[in-house]
This record gives sequence, C-alpha cells and structure tokens, in this order.
Amino acid sequence: DDDDENDFASRTVPYRPNTSLDSHISPFSSFINTRNSVSPTKPSYFNFKLFWKVLKSEFRVSNLDFNSTTSMSSVNWIQDFGVPVNHFFFNKWKRFLLLRIFMTVFIGLIWAVSVLDYVFQGILPYWFIFFTHWTLTIELIYFIFATYTTFKSRNWIRDYGQITSQKMPRYVSIMWFLRSISFPGIVIVVVLYWTLGFTTFDEIKLATHGLDLIPVLIDSFYNPISSPLLHGVYLLLYCDLYSLFTWVYYRLGGTDQFGNHYIYAKLDWSNPDITGKMFFFAIVIGIPIFNIVYWWISFVRRQRALWYINHSQSHAATTKAKSIKKGHSQTIPKTEAEFFPEKE
Repeated sequence: DDDDENDFASRTVPYRPNTSLDSHISPFSSFINTRNSVSPTKPSYFNFKLFWKVLKSEFRVSNLDFNSTTSMSSVNWIQDFGVPVNHFFFNKWKRFLLLRIFMTVFIGLIWAVSVLDYVFQGILPYWFIFFTHWTLTIELIYFIFATYTTFKSRNWIRDYGQITSQKMPRYVSIMWFLRSISFPGIVIVVVLYWTLGFTTFDEIKLATHGLDLIPVLIDSFYNPISSPLLHGVYLLLYCDLYSLFTWVYYRLGGTDQFGNHYIYAKLDWSNPDITGKMFFFAIVIGIPIFNIVYWWISFVRRQRALWYINHSQSHAATTKAKSIKKGHSQTIPKTEAEFFPEKE
C-alpha cells in the first residue's frame, strides 16, 4: 500500500545514486532515468535495442580492473557492495549484516562437511582436485570479504551522513574479483552436475552442487553488484587454469579416489581428441555465451534496483507535496538514522 511505499522511500534516501552514477545511466533515459525523472516502466530483460547499445560500451580497458573507475566510473562501492538495495526485510544495515554472516556460516558449513567427508574416508588429498571444491572455496572466501565489507560500510555512512562516492578500499576490490569468479562458477558447477554428472542421490553432493547456489541467489537479489562484461575474462582464465591442471595431473599419472586416470569421466585425457574438443567448445563458445547472459542479467538487475529506488523516492516526494498542500507535514529522514535504527 501507499504507506509501505512511503516508508520504504524514506529508508532509501541514503541509497540515492551519486552524480557519477547518474551520468552513467542518463544516456539510457528511455530505460531508466535519474532520480529527478523516473521511467514509468521497469527495465526489461528483453530490451534488445538497449542490449546492443550497452554491449558496445562495455569493451573498455578500464572495465578490466576492480576500482571506482570501472564501468564508466559509475561504481559507488558503499552503495554497490556494502549495503542492501532491495526493499524487503533485510533493508537495514544490521539485518543485512546478519544475513551475510548467516550465509558465510552456511557456506562454511558446506565446505567443512565436504572436507570432513573426505577426511573420514581417508582420501583428503583428492578433495583438492575437483573444480567443485575449488569454486566452493572461492565462494566461501568471497562471503567472508562481503561480510567484512558490509561491516565496514557502516563507519563510512556514519561519518558522511549518507552514501557518497569514496575511494574503494583494497578489500572491496578483492571481494569484487572473487565474486566475478565464484558466482558464475557456482552456476556452471550446478548446471554441469545436474545435466552431465548426476548419477545417484547423495546429501553432500546435493549441498556442494545445489545448496551452495542459494546464498549466491540471495546475495545477488539484495546486492546486485555491477558486473562488467570484461570481468568474464577472469572466469575464462579460471576455467583455463583448471583445464591445464587436469591435463598436467593426467600427464603426471594422477588418479581420482577410485584409481581412475581422470578427475571427471567426461574429461578423460586418455581420449585427447574428444576431451580437447570439449574444452575448446567450452572455452571458446560456451563460457563466452554464458558470460554475456550472466552480464546482461546482472546489468538489468542492477538497473531495476535503481529504478525502484528512484520510483519510490519520486512517489514519496509527490505524496509529501500533496500532504503539504493539504496542510499536513511529512518528514523524510535525510540522515542514517533510518538505516541504523539501533543507534541512539
């Protein structure tokens, strides 16, 4: 209802995009306008005209790094990495911090159970040869950095009174780099397992090939971080590194825990022609296509979040104007008090 929208709008005042962000999205005014002029419709995943327009702008050398100049200097690290953007229950700093702590513990438990399973079977060294476990470890490290980033963002907002563009700390850049690999990597692991690798039901495999995707989806929903298309290069290099590892492991006589001379049956280097073609197809065609789809979904998700914020603020401003005209007053907080309700 209107009261709920006004309440949300008052809480989202600190999230308003900064000037650099406005300049980034303003060329696409038919898609999403700045906070002073809001598009009447939500951004669409099927706006192919915009897709080609934005795609051309993605191929910039500056989009290869992880700092405030990435993505046409539109990155405000506090807004994009430290605080929740969406309007549901975890839209307060403390709640969002607790959510990220919970997700870190959740992934940590999956990681620990997976390791202990190999320990109890006496095959721990083999745990380290699987792509699934590589990616799960990166995901865990990401959530540790993400939780720390959310924790530290409070000090910045408290000092400046609202979210402003500040120099991106090193730990935020590391977090962004880890996310660019782990999030699409987890999706690849889950899809490949349930389409090519599933044989029999196993609780631990379900956790490492399914449950670990849940925190990724939740974090993406509440914190739609910018994912420049060229950051897909790091996912590609990561997959290339693992491909090289499997080949070297095979050449050195390595086996899996059952004595087979491969890590994954579908990637058996004793059949170099088939395996080589599979890797070539995955690296040259499959991963680039997947990266484009992942980038576009990430881009539209971020713009939808900003659209909702701008739309809500516009609605709140209109409601306030009507209220004042009728002789009533409505105060919209302009400090971090609403974002940090526990602060006295």
